[in-house]
Amino acid sequence: MKKVYTYFEVSMPRGMTVLELVVVVMIIGIIAALAIPNLSISLERSRIKEAEFNLMAIYNAEKRFYLYNGSETYYYASGANALQGINENLSLNLEAKYFRYAVANNGAGGFIAMATRLDGMCRNENMTVTADNSNITKGCTGKW
Repeated sequence: MKKVYTYFEVSMPRGMTVLELVVVVMIIGIIAALAIPNLSISLERSRIKEAEFNLMAIYNAEKRFYLYNGSETYYYASGANALQGINENLSLNLEAKYFRYAVANNGAGGFIAMATRLDGMCRNENMTVTADNSNITKGCTGKW
């Protein structure tokens, strides 16, 4: 007479061996090691683009401020509360998490807007845009 085996009596693997687990963990580690540097570079690029956008917003708002006031004056702001003053006087709503913003007199009757990196690979480096030229000049040339 043939013996009938139940589901639990059939010989089948009950789990993974330690070697299989080690191989899976190593593969996940290799994938993570490849992905993290790319993620860091992408985050830095997005922060730089945000600062460029904010500088162009300040540039355009300064031009509007100049036209509205009808005189040879621009709005200047520096120091700890510069961004608050920029937002209030130029009717902007900018946030500064990775850069510090300031607007100064460029000595020729115009302005220079600056974004200074607070941390990261280009710490304390500046991006600038002037009243004469809407091109953004970057201080950390090799990494930005």
